[in-house]
Amino acid sequence: MLNYYLGEVGLLPRDFWSMSWEEIAAAGRGYETRLARHIELDRLIATVLINAYRKSGTRARTPEEIMTLITDRKMRTVELMSKEEFERTKELFARVKWPNQN
Repeated sequence: MLNYYLGEVGLLPRDFWSMSWEEIAAAGRGYETRLARHIELDRLIATVLINAYRKSGTRARTPEEIMTLITDRKMRTVELMSKEEFERTKELFARVKWPNQN
């Protein structure tokens, strides 16, 4: 938690230790909201590109379907993959020949 608030949020140690839990949580929410607002344009561009190249007859996707942000009014539920799907995906990735990262 300390790494998040000092590193990501940008609080100074003296400020972190002098704040109440409510103030720390508010700082975190503010950071996450700023971050979401910052990537909204990226989400819109991705939505336009995905919709521009979709197959004929398929419906257009909304920005919220492409990438859910904390600032969205209604957060959608995420469907988790089953253990079988995970194992199949893991097997597929094991067969991929990845380039050396030297």
